[in-house]
Amino acid sequence: MRKWLNAYFDFSKQEFNGLLVLIVLIVLISATPYLYSFVTPEPDNSVAEQLAIKRLVLPVNKSSVFNSRKLKYNVKKEHHYSLFVFDPNTINVDD
Repeated sequence: MRKWLNAYFDFSKQEFNGLLVLIVLIVLISATPYLYSFVTPEPDNSVAEQLAIKRLVLPVNKSSVFNSRKLKYNVKKEHHYSLFVFDPNTINVDD
């Protein structure tokens, strides 16, 4: 490997050894999160978290939700918009 690198770069023996140490450190540091996830198990959800998750799940039968909670939804009216010519250079302060 040193001969291959010396074909492109001119490393001394100390520089090459330092490069190897640097590469090993980079690999170890980048692999640390993956190794840590294998060593420490993921904690189980607490009871409060499980209840919160169950509250977020929507019921399948929508009619039972509307009857039991008597929710009122505001129906939005459709608005019709039309485009017009607008030139900011010719408009006055009032417009």
